[in-house]
Amino acid sequence: MESVSYNNRRLRLLSAAIASIYIVFHGIPVDLVRAFSSPAFYVAVAVSFTISFLLVNTVHTVTVWLDKRCPWRLRPFERGGLQLIFGVVVPALIDLLLVSIYFGFLGESIMENGFLLIDFPVIICLIIFLNLYYLIHYLLLTEGKPAEDRAKGYPLFSLAKGDDKGTLPTSLNIHYNGQHLFFNVENDIMFFYREGKRVKCMTFHGNRYPVNASISDLEERFAGTRLCRISRSTIINYKMVKGYNAGTKRNTAELIIRPDYQPYIKDWQSHEFVVTKEFLKQFKEGLQEL
Repeated sequence: MESVSYNNRRLRLLSAAIASIYIVFHGIPVDLVRAFSSPAFYVAVAVSFTISFLLVNTVHTVTVWLDKRCPWRLRPFERGGLQLIFGVVVPALIDLLLVSIYFGFLGESIMENGFLLIDFPVIICLIIFLNLYYLIHYLLLTEGKPAEDRAKGYPLFSLAKGDDKGTLPTSLNIHYNGQHLFFNVENDIMFFYREGKRVKCMTFHGNRYPVNASISDLEERFAGTRLCRISRSTIINYKMVKGYNAGTKRNTAELIIRPDYQPYIKDWQSHEFVVTKEFLKQFKEGLQEL
């Protein structure tokens, strides 16, 4: 199952920086003049930031990994237990280990210098708040349509461009076989295609899902993203394209698919990835802008 795309690297860096400064000053009188004139202060901040950034990224990596294997909306109780173990307990143990090593080099013990009673509880709280942020972020990003829409019995999608649902402009939510699937189209969807009277999508993981929308509607809603319509029946993600050759017909182009994604399209005919005359200009313009 595809994962939520949080796109929060800057927030992680800022969180680690704020946490590192707070921990350094926590529990001691704040004397900025003395601190800024002491080399030991900068060493402490550097070590604190390194550990904080590692913990923040550990929570992020664990959360993304769990999103794929145990979604909150499908298995909330199991996910809560796993998040507690891998998102709170494991980072806390990592922090204990690294801080113990650091103070060991300084000739101190965390059992005696007050770290366990003063700093460690604060670190645990920060880790818990970080996990709560990811939970809230996940629930907001994967918020689907009302229950009356889900009861109609066909796959649903929710596209944010032009609506007021509060989701991201590149988000796609599909209800399929009783599951609530969330996609970021720029990162997760390889292409949309029409098969008979139905429109489907192929993900970068090689999975196919039906989408209750027309190719024209998808083109309009995802205008301005890394997606581009290449024919009346296909919309591709530039991420899958390595280049193109001149087509056998005049004013057409045949896509060169990146090797990583070729196994997923081995059953497709080459003509299905031909840019037709009608869409050739916008395809080339979009490719040049990347």
